[in-house]
Amino acid sequence: MGETPICLFLDGEHPATDLVSTYDVRVIRRADVDQRELRELSFGSLRTKNTTLWLSPFETFLFVDADAVVWGDMRRIANFERFDVILNMPIGNPERVRKWVMDVDRVSRYFPDFDARAHAGEFANSGAFFARRGMLDLDRYLELVRFAQGHPGLFYGSQGVFNFMLFSAADEAKLRLEQRDLQVTTGDTTREEVVRRFRFEHGAPVASVPPVVLHWAGSPKPTVRSRGQDYFEPMTFFRRQFRVAARGGSTPRLTDDLELRREDMLCADWRGSNLRARQLRLRRRVRQRYGQLRVKLRARTPGWMISITRREHRSRDGL
Repeated sequence: MGETPICLFLDGEHPATDLVSTYDVRVIRRADVDQRELRELSFGSLRTKNTTLWLSPFETFLFVDADAVVWGDMRRIANFERFDVILNMPIGNPERVRKWVMDVDRVSRYFPDFDARAHAGEFANSGAFFARRGMLDLDRYLELVRFAQGHPGLFYGSQGVFNFMLFSAADEAKLRLEQRDLQVTTGDTTREEVVRRFRFEHGAPVASVPPVVLHWAGSPKPTVRSRGQDYFEPMTFFRRQFRVAARGGSTPRLTDDLELRREDMLCADWRGSNLRARQLRLRRRVRQRYGQLRVKLRARTPGWMISITRREHRSRDGL
């Protein structure tokens, strides 16, 4: 995409000095966020990506997940003269919406002013989107995140509140929204189709027409080592190109791939396949089960018992 400037939202402690020196990347970390609530309620979770809607250093931008690559010049799609946000095409599948976005029935009960059921067929994966900075109310976002934390399972990760706010704002004519084919998700596409669309000639990628983002969603995350039906070469190509550029070289070396394999071993993404990821995944499942259990117990507890418990807490706290 030519000389398009890049900003990395980094939810971790990696210094990223090689990225900064090689590609002149701007880095925004948790410590750089002045707004305390935004910092505490978003960073350290999948909601980190949502902060780009207010913290992007660019007035208009293309957001891309870390487990995705851009294939072709996406700038031709960015029609900000007519739209404030451009999302991917709808997920469509009701079960996936419930699992990846929100519990539509519960959202309809808690927020009757928003027709969640009517919009369920429009909700989109947020792995790639165009947006205009500051188009959503930050206080409203923080309020929704706090509410979601008190109601486990209502909104999923980053995508629930994200879709809720965008479509409710569009209903209120506060922004102009369009949906286009921005992504190819590997979990929904056969390996044969991915290989065909994201192919290489003479060791170089063949740009896609129209341009699109390849997103490893709903399937194993890309590593140097692939197995079975995996097709990780597009991500590996760009990772390898960066390693070459970072050391000031012109062609890949064996040491570049060894460095990539080391990165894969140390990766802390809970969706990965290494030992560290498996441990994080187990902890995440335990937390999720605990949250689900709390919701079920609360739903089955008689109102009079909850009232007695609250009075006892107030009495013990001297209130």
